[in-house]
Amino acid sequence: MKRCTPPNGQPTKQAGIGLMGAVFFMVVVGLLSAAITSSVTNGADAFAQEIISQRAFFAAETGAQLGVQAAYPPQGTGSCGNNSFDLNVIDLPQCSATVSCRSSVVGGVAYHTIESTGRCSDGGEIVAERVILVRAQS
Repeated sequence: MKRCTPPNGQPTKQAGIGLMGAVFFMVVVGLLSAAITSSVTNGADAFAQEIISQRAFFAAETGAQLGVQAAYPPQGTGSCGNNSFDLNVIDLPQCSATVSCRSSVVGGVAYHTIESTGRCSDGGEIVAERVILVRAQS
């Protein structure tokens, strides 16, 4: 161990706690920053999934409305069939809606059951799908 001689002439020992404290501080700050980065990344992924999920719901809802409009048009005779809609043209990018329609008669009353499946993605690995079921009476 190196001894320092202060002005009074008496040699003293160096403790060396400063180096250990600095290394400890750097490790703790590094771990803390890694935890914060991981938390922010997970939060951003969850937020992106929520947005894509909401867009898929809106796509399914739009498909259901288009299916009801096809079955019950304002003028003319409607048709109950299966359709697929690309919703990029109405500000739902990377979204589509698949609509199926079934007709049934219950107690002399005609019903159309319209099932719409909205599917959206972010162009990568996040994909969401929502299904809406509508029953309409003519």
